[in-house]
Amino acid sequence: MERQRRRAELRQIRSTAKTEMTINAVNMLSIKPVLLFSAYAMAKLKTKSNSIPAKGLSRSVTKLKRLSSQMQSGDIEIYGVIGHTITNCVKSYVDLFYEAGKEELKGYMSGCVDEFVSNPNNSMDNMFIFPALMADLEKPREETYETILSEVRRKPTSFIARHARNAVELSKYMESRGIGSQQYRATEPAIIELMDKIIELLHEIDMDADYTKIATGNGDIIRHIESMPNKNMIGFLNSAVLPIDTNPSRIRRK
Repeated sequence: MERQRRRAELRQIRSTAKTEMTINAVNMLSIKPVLLFSAYAMAKLKTKSNSIPAKGLSRSVTKLKRLSSQMQSGDIEIYGVIGHTITNCVKSYVDLFYEAGKEELKGYMSGCVDEFVSNPNNSMDNMFIFPALMADLEKPREETYETILSEVRRKPTSFIARHARNAVELSKYMESRGIGSQQYRATEPAIIELMDKIIELLHEIDMDADYTKIATGNGDIIRHIESMPNKNMIGFLNSAVLPIDTNPSRIRRK
């Protein structure tokens, strides 16, 4: 009995650690696009490499990379710092374009198209060219800040929603084929509750919720998914974002 109890406890510890790894990996999806479009802009807008925004962006990128490494090591107590750093990165990134000349902006946008960086079917890819276009059109830079920040903050929650929806569609298909129908039907109320949680968080993001609240909300949603009898959803998430270089023994919680 004692051995069985210890085995059950060990399985629970491992399951909890993997869930926390999934939470970190999903929340890091808001960091990756910021690092990508920041690196591209710093490489292509060379005439602005000594400007105040460029120097600020470089510092923020270095800090964001360090925070990302901490998250990969299992630290989930730094969401507030990450949110502040992402905001600084995005503002410095946007400022680069608003301080650039017209010819430089047109050259940059032309380069994005020629190098297939900008994809009209992907809003996040458009973040490469969006601030240049807004600056060229002399639109308010605050509008550009908020548009990009909103896209970045929504990315993890949208990712969860997309994979949860795929898992639901798979379960429906299995039911139509007479496979696993009882499990799907037993999960239906939990799926409705899950979708309500996702919609509620997306609404809070639209209402300018801070990054800590968003990241914590993503964590709560993932824990809800992990506790559901239908494991297709957590499997879809894990297959897309794991493994990452995370040491489960170093997972730390408040």
